[in-house]
Amino acid sequence: MSPFDEFTHFLQEDGFRWIELPLKPRGKNFLEELKSILIIESVYRKERPDVVHHFTPKMVLYGSIVAKFLGFKLTYNTFTGLGKIFSDDVNKHIKLLVIWLFSYFLKNSINIFQNSDNLELFNSLHIGRPQNNYFIPGSGVDTKRFVSSPQPSSAPVFLLPTRFIEEKGIKFFVEAARILLAEKVNARFVLVGRIEPDQPNSITEKEILDWVSEGIIEYWGWFNDMEAVYPKSHIVCLPTFYLEGLPKVLLEAAACGRPMIATDVPGCREIVKDGYNGLLVKPKDVDSLVRAMRKLVDNPDLRTTMGMNNRAMVDELYSNNLIFQKYLQLYHKAVGQESLTGTLSELP
Repeated sequence: MSPFDEFTHFLQEDGFRWIELPLKPRGKNFLEELKSILIIESVYRKERPDVVHHFTPKMVLYGSIVAKFLGFKLTYNTFTGLGKIFSDDVNKHIKLLVIWLFSYFLKNSINIFQNSDNLELFNSLHIGRPQNNYFIPGSGVDTKRFVSSPQPSSAPVFLLPTRFIEEKGIKFFVEAARILLAEKVNARFVLVGRIEPDQPNSITEKEILDWVSEGIIEYWGWFNDMEAVYPKSHIVCLPTFYLEGLPKVLLEAAACGRPMIATDVPGCREIVKDGYNGLLVKPKDVDSLVRAMRKLVDNPDLRTTMGMNNRAMVDELYSNNLIFQKYLQLYHKAVGQESLTGTLSELP
């Protein structure tokens, strides 16, 4: 079940039976949200699945409410990030309500977190049972599709591939580029992604075209074959202050042997080890970002070493096969059990 988008046909072509769910990730209309919950309830009643597995915070909450109401025993939830609801600028009362809802409806489910910070946060808030809260690092990356390649011999290219919302730090990236270009630093700065006009805090097409006209950044558009884009860059940046899970772009960049610059926030610091395979910078801090960029421009050997470290790390910890196996282990431990009230280590 998922909302319809341009990727739906891939699921169908792979043989999945797909059911449309009109769920808006940031929707706030009460009637529309209630409609989504009722559709989930209708499908679950009809299908009577042995196992349900929810992804993204809103679907985790709505799906878990329905699963508990219908008495399902095997409910899995993967938090690919905590989204905006746990950020500091959300109304305190709304946040407390959401925390209570998660605490009640995720009590007996298996909850999977893509970074250790999110896992520790939920344990500290008493959301889910600690023995059933698990850490699996990210969604994995196809190491045969994303392969390591030498750095181009051209001037360093800083690549920011992301969703075009302010929380991803795009404006800080642009401001850092403006400063470095004013200092005559020989580098290029590239944005890759698509405009999302229906999202709050969306970066507009006019803003992007203005930056391009000013000569600060290059806009390459959106690509479905990112394995062909990373090799054209030297450094991949993600100055996000969004509540990430484990950013897919960093996994892909690491698999391609690219050093990374990212903010010292949950998710990013899970994969970027400062000084080893990239550099961590302060969130919303242009000066910190500029210093990191300048360091990697001035040290091509360091870029190469960090890129090699990245590929070795992905092969050891983050490949698809490794991540899939961790999920299968959780499925095999619980399937056929009557309850999830005990620890999974006690299940056969």
